Amino acid sequence: MRLHTTRLWRIGLPLILIVAARTHALASTDEAARQVNLLAADTGAQRLDNQQPRRLIGLGREGSWTFQTYGSAALGEGAGRVYAAHTGVGYFICENLSLNVELITGRIDLKEGTHKSASVYGSDLLLRWYFDKSRDWTAYLEVGAGMHKSSHPFPAVGSHFNFRPQWGIGFTYSMSPDVKLLGGVRWLHISNANKDGSLRNPGFDGVMPYLGMMVPF
Repeated sequence: MRLHTTRLWRIGLPLILIVAARTHALASTDEAARQVNLLAADTGAQRLDNQQPRRLIGLGREGSWTFQTYGSAALGEGAGRVYAAHTGVGYFICENLSLNVELITGRIDLKEGTHKSASVYGSDLLLRWYFDKSRDWTAYLEVGAGMHKSSHPFPAVGSHFNFRPQWGIGFTYSMSPDVKLLGGVRWLHISNANKDGSLRNPGFDGVMPYLGMMVPF
Protein backbone atom coordinates (compact mmCIF):
# COMPACT_ATOMS: atom_id res chain seq x y z
CA MET A 1 0.00 0.00 0.00
CA ARG A 2 2.86 2.34 0.88
CA LEU A 3 4.58 1.42 -2.38
CA HIS A 4 1.45 2.14 -4.38
CA THR A 5 0.97 5.47 -2.65
CA THR A 6 4.59 6.43 -3.27
CA ARG A 7 4.25 5.64 -6.96
CA LEU A 8 1.07 7.75 -7.24
CA TRP A 9 2.80 10.64 -5.48
CA ARG A 10 5.83 10.39 -7.79
CA ILE A 11 3.57 10.44 -10.87
CA GLY A 12 1.08 13.05 -9.59
CA LEU A 13 3.53 15.63 -8.30
CA PRO A 14 5.13 16.32 -11.72
CA LEU A 15 1.65 16.53 -13.27
CA ILE A 16 0.59 19.06 -10.64
CA LEU A 17 3.73 21.11 -11.27
CA ILE A 18 3.17 21.00 -15.05
CA VAL A 19 -0.47 22.10 -14.71
CA ALA A 20 0.51 24.93 -12.34
CA ALA A 21 3.22 26.11 -14.71
CA ARG A 22 0.84 26.05 -17.67
CA THR A 23 -1.80 27.95 -15.70
CA HIS A 24 0.76 30.59 -14.70
CA ALA A 25 1.95 30.90 -18.31
CA LEU A 26 -1.63 31.34 -19.56
CA ALA A 27 -2.31 33.97 -16.91
CA SER A 28 0.86 35.84 -17.89
CA THR A 29 -0.15 35.65 -21.56
CA ASP A 30 -3.62 37.02 -20.81
CA GLU A 31 -2.15 39.89 -18.77
CA ALA A 32 0.29 40.74 -21.58
CA ALA A 33 -2.53 40.68 -24.12
CA ARG A 34 -4.61 42.95 -21.89
CA GLN A 35 -1.74 45.43 -21.61
CA VAL A 36 -1.26 45.39 -25.39
CA ASN A 37 -4.98 46.04 -25.93
CA LEU A 38 -4.92 48.95 -23.45
CA LEU A 39 -1.89 50.45 -25.19
CA ALA A 40 -3.56 50.09 -28.60
CA ALA A 41 -6.73 51.74 -27.29
CA ASP A 42 -4.76 54.66 -25.85
CA THR A 43 -2.86 55.08 -29.12
CA GLY A 44 -6.08 55.01 -31.12
CA ALA A 45 -7.70 57.60 -28.86
CA GLN A 46 -4.65 59.83 -29.18
CA ARG A 47 -4.75 59.55 -32.97
CA LEU A 48 -8.46 60.39 -32.95
CA ASP A 49 -7.79 63.47 -30.82
CA ASN A 50 -5.06 64.56 -33.20
CA GLN A 51 -7.48 64.25 -36.11
CA GLN A 52 -10.05 66.53 -34.51
CA PRO A 53 -10.31 70.17 -35.72
CA ARG A 54 -8.18 71.39 -32.80
CA ARG A 55 -7.79 74.83 -34.38
CA LEU A 56 -11.52 75.43 -34.38
CA ILE A 57 -12.01 74.89 -30.66
CA GLY A 58 -14.28 77.65 -29.39
CA LEU A 59 -15.07 79.19 -32.79
CA GLY A 60 -18.81 78.92 -33.29
CA ARG A 61 -19.62 77.73 -29.77
CA GLU A 62 -22.51 79.55 -28.14
CA GLY A 63 -21.29 82.00 -25.51
CA SER A 64 -17.74 82.31 -26.90
CA TRP A 65 -16.05 85.48 -28.16
CA THR A 66 -13.76 86.63 -30.95
CA PHE A 67 -11.44 89.59 -31.37
CA GLN A 68 -10.79 90.76 -34.92
CA THR A 69 -8.83 93.50 -36.63
CA TYR A 70 -8.47 94.03 -40.38
CA GLY A 71 -8.00 96.56 -43.13
CA SER A 72 -10.36 97.29 -46.02
CA ALA A 73 -10.59 99.23 -49.26
CA ALA A 74 -14.02 100.20 -50.63
CA LEU A 75 -13.70 100.70 -54.38
CA GLY A 76 -16.45 102.56 -56.21
CA GLU A 77 -16.90 104.63 -59.35
CA GLY A 78 -16.76 108.40 -59.46
CA ALA A 79 -17.00 109.49 -55.81
CA GLY A 80 -13.71 108.08 -54.54
CA ARG A 81 -12.29 105.27 -52.40
CA VAL A 82 -12.60 104.53 -48.69
CA TYR A 83 -9.62 102.97 -46.85
CA ALA A 84 -10.32 101.89 -43.27
CA ALA A 85 -9.00 99.94 -40.30
CA HIS A 86 -11.57 97.86 -38.40
CA THR A 87 -11.24 96.61 -34.81
CA GLY A 88 -13.93 94.87 -32.81
CA VAL A 89 -15.29 91.89 -30.93
CA GLY A 90 -17.87 89.25 -31.72
CA TYR A 91 -20.14 87.23 -29.43
CA PHE A 92 -21.83 83.95 -30.47
CA ILE A 93 -25.46 84.44 -29.51
CA CYS A 94 -26.13 80.87 -30.63
CA GLU A 95 -24.24 78.08 -32.36
CA ASN A 96 -22.32 79.43 -35.39
CA LEU A 97 -24.06 82.84 -35.29
CA SER A 98 -22.16 85.85 -33.95
CA LEU A 99 -23.03 89.47 -33.33
CA ASN A 100 -20.07 91.79 -33.96
CA VAL A 101 -19.40 95.39 -32.96
CA GLU A 102 -16.51 97.06 -34.80
CA LEU A 103 -14.95 100.52 -34.71
CA ILE A 104 -13.59 101.98 -37.93
CA THR A 105 -11.15 104.75 -38.72
CA GLY A 106 -9.54 105.67 -42.00
CA ARG A 107 -9.24 107.95 -44.99
CA ILE A 108 -11.33 108.78 -48.03
CA ASP A 109 -9.71 109.65 -51.34
CA LEU A 110 -12.09 112.17 -52.91
CA LYS A 111 -12.33 112.32 -56.69
CA GLU A 112 -14.77 115.24 -56.69
CA GLY A 113 -14.91 118.63 -55.01
CA THR A 114 -12.19 120.95 -53.76
CA HIS A 115 -10.62 118.51 -51.26
CA LYS A 116 -8.43 115.58 -52.21
CA SER A 117 -9.00 113.50 -49.08
CA ALA A 118 -10.92 113.30 -45.82
CA SER A 119 -10.53 111.47 -42.54
CA VAL A 120 -13.35 109.20 -41.40
CA TYR A 121 -14.39 107.38 -38.22
CA GLY A 122 -17.45 105.39 -37.17
CA SER A 123 -18.76 101.95 -36.21
CA ASP A 124 -20.49 98.90 -37.69
CA LEU A 125 -22.84 96.27 -36.29
CA LEU A 126 -22.55 92.94 -38.15
CA LEU A 127 -24.27 89.56 -37.95
CA ARG A 128 -22.09 86.62 -39.11
CA TRP A 129 -23.35 83.12 -39.84
CA TYR A 130 -20.63 80.44 -40.10
CA PHE A 131 -22.27 78.03 -42.52
CA ASP A 132 -19.26 75.78 -43.17
CA LYS A 133 -16.39 74.60 -40.94
CA SER A 134 -13.55 72.15 -41.59
CA ARG A 135 -10.21 71.35 -39.93
CA ASP A 136 -8.58 74.70 -40.70
CA TRP A 137 -11.18 76.70 -42.68
CA THR A 138 -14.50 78.35 -41.97
CA ALA A 139 -16.81 80.23 -44.32
CA TYR A 140 -19.48 82.72 -43.31
CA LEU A 141 -22.13 85.10 -44.62
CA GLU A 142 -22.52 88.52 -43.01
CA VAL A 143 -24.94 91.41 -43.06
CA GLY A 144 -25.07 94.62 -41.10
CA ALA A 145 -25.04 98.40 -41.04
CA GLY A 146 -23.19 101.23 -39.40
CA MET A 147 -22.51 104.94 -39.52
CA HIS A 148 -19.51 107.16 -40.00
CA LYS A 149 -18.54 110.80 -40.01
CA SER A 150 -15.97 112.32 -42.36
CA SER A 151 -14.01 115.56 -42.13
CA HIS A 152 -15.35 116.61 -45.56
CA PRO A 153 -18.64 115.72 -47.28
CA PHE A 154 -18.62 112.35 -49.03
CA PRO A 155 -19.54 112.14 -51.83
CA ALA A 156 -18.51 115.70 -52.53
CA VAL A 157 -22.08 117.08 -52.73
CA GLY A 158 -23.27 114.84 -49.91
CA SER A 159 -22.89 115.18 -46.14
CA HIS A 160 -20.35 114.62 -43.37
CA PHE A 161 -22.53 112.04 -41.61
CA ASN A 162 -23.57 108.88 -43.47
CA PHE A 163 -25.02 105.41 -42.94
CA ARG A 164 -23.23 102.20 -44.08
CA PRO A 165 -25.51 99.22 -44.91
CA GLN A 166 -23.43 96.25 -46.11
CA TRP A 167 -23.44 92.52 -46.78
CA GLY A 168 -20.93 89.96 -47.97
CA ILE A 169 -19.09 86.66 -47.59
CA GLY A 170 -15.88 85.80 -45.77
CA PHE A 171 -13.59 83.09 -44.44
CA THR A 172 -11.13 82.26 -41.67
CA TYR A 173 -8.00 80.09 -41.91
CA SER A 174 -6.06 78.80 -38.90
CA MET A 175 -2.46 80.02 -39.00
CA SER A 176 -1.89 78.69 -35.44
CA PRO A 177 -4.11 77.17 -32.73
CA ASP A 178 -4.92 80.68 -31.44
CA VAL A 179 -4.74 83.01 -34.46
CA LYS A 180 -6.79 82.90 -37.65
CA LEU A 181 -6.46 84.69 -40.95
CA LEU A 182 -9.66 86.63 -41.67
CA GLY A 183 -10.76 87.82 -45.09
CA GLY A 184 -13.73 88.48 -47.30
CA VAL A 185 -15.56 90.87 -49.56
CA ARG A 186 -18.65 93.04 -48.97
CA TRP A 187 -20.93 95.25 -50.95
CA LEU A 188 -20.92 98.65 -49.19
CA HIS A 189 -23.45 101.45 -49.61
CA ILE A 190 -22.82 104.90 -48.13
CA SER A 191 -25.51 107.58 -47.99
CA ASN A 192 -27.31 109.90 -45.55
CA ALA A 193 -30.79 108.40 -46.15
CA ASN A 194 -32.03 111.74 -47.54
CA LYS A 195 -31.77 113.39 -44.14
CA ASP A 196 -30.47 116.55 -45.90
CA GLY A 197 -32.73 116.16 -48.93
CA SER A 198 -32.38 114.11 -52.08
CA LEU A 199 -30.19 116.72 -53.78
CA ARG A 200 -27.55 116.20 -51.09
CA ASN A 201 -27.65 112.41 -51.10
CA PRO A 202 -25.75 111.17 -54.16
CA GLY A 203 -24.66 107.97 -52.39
CA PHE A 204 -21.71 105.63 -52.87
CA ASP A 205 -21.76 101.95 -53.85
CA GLY A 206 -18.63 99.83 -54.00
CA VAL A 207 -16.95 96.48 -53.50
CA MET A 208 -15.00 96.27 -50.24
CA PRO A 209 -12.38 93.51 -49.94
CA TYR A 210 -10.77 93.12 -46.52
CA LEU A 211 -8.01 91.09 -44.83
CA GLY A 212 -6.82 90.76 -41.25
CA MET A 213 -6.74 88.43 -38.24
CA MET A 214 -9.10 86.91 -35.68
CA VAL A 215 -8.47 85.51 -32.19
CA PRO A 216 -11.22 83.32 -30.63
CA PHE A 217 -11.50 83.22 -26.85
